[in-house]
Amino acid sequence: MTLLEQYELATDVPFVRRTQQALVKSAIALLNNPSTPEGVAEFCGHVLRAPGPHAQNMAFGVATNPVITAESSDSDLEWTVNSMISAMAGVLAS
Repeated sequence: MTLLEQYELATDVPFVRRTQQALVKSAIALLNNPSTPEGVAEFCGHVLRAPGPHAQNMAFGVATNPVITAESSDSDLEWTVNSMISAMAGVLAS
């Protein structure tokens, strides 16, 4: 996928909405896990208070995954969001 195609995917409203739901689901799961690093937990709190802006940022990250398309399954989007949430929180996965 070209950079322009990635941008177009990341700004596609249904894609952003699906990414937002995956991000909210992930944030809830991480906040329910006592071993979640503090920085990630703080990010998850921000996500739950204002998911829209974080979803748009995450959509840009998700669109960089070469196997993700507008037709990707919800589980593929969830997996991709889960794999990127620490990076988006600015915390290196341990």
